[in-house]
Amino acid sequence: QIYLGNHDNMAASSQSRSINDIAMPSTSDANGWAHGGGGGNTGFPLTRDGKVPHRTSGGGNTGFPLTRDGKVPHRTSAREKLFICNFCGKAFNRPKKVEIHLRTHTGEKPFRCNTCGKMFSEAGNLKKHQRVHTGEKPFHCELCGKGFYWNLKIHKNVHTGERPYACQLSCGKAFTGQSNLEAHQRVHTGEKPFRCATCGKMFSEAGNLKKHQRVHTGEKPFACSHCGKRFAWICNLKTHQQSVCGDGGEGV
Repeated sequence: QIYLGNHDNMAASSQSRSINDIAMPSTSDANGWAHGGGGGNTGFPLTRDGKVPHRTSGGGNTGFPLTRDGKVPHRTSAREKLFICNFCGKAFNRPKKVEIHLRTHTGEKPFRCNTCGKMFSEAGNLKKHQRVHTGEKPFHCELCGKGFYWNLKIHKNVHTGERPYACQLSCGKAFTGQSNLEAHQRVHTGEKPFRCATCGKMFSEAGNLKKHQRVHTGEKPFACSHCGKRFAWICNLKTHQQSVCGDGGEGV
């Protein structure tokens, strides 16, 4: 099932596993999502090594895990992280968070933008993305006043000069944002995940794909301020202005 439009109207995916399947394994099968307690909202804790504790043999069918001194443990706080991902070991305090996290491993993206068709793994990310289409920029930098669609933490690094994201592959080059680092690392890996739907040519960055698509669309967004001639790429405009119009490319 695919969800369109406002995320407030989105229901749980029919293809998702039951939360009982992914968060509360039986005593005989703990291969799903490990949960540190019995059924319902009991919320009993995991052992120190992160495993689901044994269940008692007595006490009828309660099956509560005992502490080391043989007592039934206290109910846990809602903030304790009792739901464990068996793919990576990350812990969560709510079954819903486990369900969302699961998509990072499965690649599932059930939320679709009804404007451009882009898919997302979380409803919140879809809502942020839709600002690209609406033009809404609720976050403003107090230093320069520039507006942003979402968090401006990365932009602030432009003012502070901080570059906390360093390439660990071979060169050590540092970047202001994680997305910039990921794009750079493709220089080393040779990965080209962006494909032109018209000719099939592959690109390492989405921006380069967008520039390439002007070959097919005929779009020429750059105009010479002297003669009005238009160009698909800014580098061609600069070359034209230096060789024909003779302004050295100033103002471009």
